[in-house]
Amino acid sequence: MDKLRAIQYFVVAVREGSLSGAARRLEVSVPAVAKLVAALERELAAKLFDRSPRGLALTADGERYLAVCEGV
Repeated sequence: MDKLRAIQYFVVAVREGSLSGAARRLEVSVPAVAKLVAALERELAAKLFDRSPRGLALTADGERYLAVCEGV
């Protein structure tokens, strides 16, 4: 896994509110974003998003990890 790219995909997915929005913004496929975000979640042993048909919502772990990623 390319961890830096996975983090980038995670942050863009948060900002866009969906994996499909992140894929459009990054000009990659939705499965590419989903695969790297899932790999990041496995590596961290934490669920970062609650996924629903309406989009993504950060979990508590996701909020903490986003703060770390953004250097807050």
